[in-house]
Amino acid sequence: AKYLKYLDGLELNAEQWLDIYEYRTFLQSYIAFFTLLKYGSENMTPDELTLRKMQEVVTRLQSPKVKDYMLFTLLRDHVKYYGYKNTALLFKTFELQCSNELMKEGLLEPYREYQKLTQKEKAPEFVMLDAKGTKHKLHEFKGRYIYIDVWATWCLPCKKESPLFEQ
Repeated sequence: AKYLKYLDGLELNAEQWLDIYEYRTFLQSYIAFFTLLKYGSENMTPDELTLRKMQEVVTRLQSPKVKDYMLFTLLRDHVKYYGYKNTALLFKTFELQCSNELMKEGLLEPYREYQKLTQKEKAPEFVMLDAKGTKHKLHEFKGRYIYIDVWATWCLPCKKESPLFEQ
């Protein structure tokens, strides 16, 4: 009870503090704490938990700038760790509640691109090299399964996998 009373006295809408890492971390912890306090630690899916955190942000924060930052961060982190699966309601909530157009576009544009791929639209055309260095276009493989290995020179797991792939 003493801790909750202390939290009630803290400034949650300090836009001028958004540049301070500790303040942003505090806000995330604050929202997580009250979400778990309100809903318990029942078995929630990641998307349910993120949605409930977003609801707490909308309820507890008044500053549009702080609210937008938190909604953006929650959704960005959710996608980073869990991908786009089961996120339609999260993106709809974000779109309705966030007032910062730049933040909206930063998250909604990649989501729209993802949606295109999930709606059985045609895959974008691109050129690739086979093991012999011959160029091929994606449409040449229409109706067949194709394995595409995407990797980077700086990726240690990719480098470790490379000899097996070559073999």
